[in-house]
Amino acid sequence: MQGSERNPVLNNSMKVLSVVLSGSILAVLALGICSWWMAVDCRAQDVPQSMNQPPPSSVFAARTRLGLNDSVPARVYRVRRLDAPAEAYHLIIFGPTGGTVGVATIHATTGALQNSARLPGTQEQLEVDANEAKSIAGLGDDASAELVWAPSRASRSPFLPLWEVRGANDTIRYVDQQRRIVPPTDLTETERPE
Repeated sequence: MQGSERNPVLNNSMKVLSVVLSGSILAVLALGICSWWMAVDCRAQDVPQSMNQPPPSSVFAARTRLGLNDSVPARVYRVRRLDAPAEAYHLIIFGPTGGTVGVATIHATTGALQNSARLPGTQEQLEVDANEAKSIAGLGDDASAELVWAPSRASRSPFLPLWEVRGANDTIRYVDQQRRIVPPTDLTETERPE
């Protein structure tokens, strides 16, 4: 039994995609099978499958808006909003490690594409990973790290989230992408006009 016979949704989505891509049947078949089996973008193979991943159609929409083909790798990060927890989003970084060529945000609940931007590919979008953030925060080996964001003095762009590092006794430190520890007050206040 073939995959499309087991899954009529896959069969219908492949028909629709084959019309949209006009004749790229092989590419459609590969995209459909990858999306059906993995439930994540084909090029984001280093991202584990979980319920916190955006729908493959949202990643495809981001690729299309940015004009990127499927050969460009993608990494997906979930970001919790500090100012509106119901508005968590996925930050998708396109390009090889160290050379981001595009970024997009996708609403974590609805899957709606929110923002996107093309970049020159000369540096990594997220300069600091979870392990480095934990080291900078200095809260011990058992600390946890999660990407967070709120429009504030610490970061005005959802493309530049901070790491919230939580240690023993719920001690929290915030680390930005410039490797600085950010005071919590910088996350609650926006820049004041002078």
